Amino acid sequence: MGCGGFIELVEEERNGRRINDAEAQVSYNLTPGTYPNKTDLDRISKASEPIREIFKKEIIRGNRLSETSEGWPSKGVTIWLRNGFLKDHRTKSVEFRRLNDPHYWKDEYCDPETGDLIVSKFK
Repeated sequence: MGCGGFIELVEEERNGRRINDAEAQVSYNLTPGTYPNKTDLDRISKASEPIREIFKKEIIRGNRLSETSEGWPSKGVTIWLRNGFLKDHRTKSVEFRRLNDPHYWKDEYCDPETGDLIVSKFK
């Protein structure tokens, strides 16, 4: 299952219950090293709802989290996915852009209200 069970883990984190690595592996059948650390969980929970929804849909489809950042390169939270987007997520609440710059990333969705980004790498 890999990172797919991560969605429930985020919900438990948001509710203030810290899950340790061993418990996450047993409860959600997660492979060690395939799910976010505490810093990633905190950042993802700060992202806007439209960006979190894209993230959840991508994880369910099998994409994986690569890394997160806050305050760079955008003013908000940035979530990097390991692979290209597996679905088109364009809606009225997010803007899509094909950057195609190997120094940065391939594609991005941006929440213009918050500046939060979810981006895909070139794999």
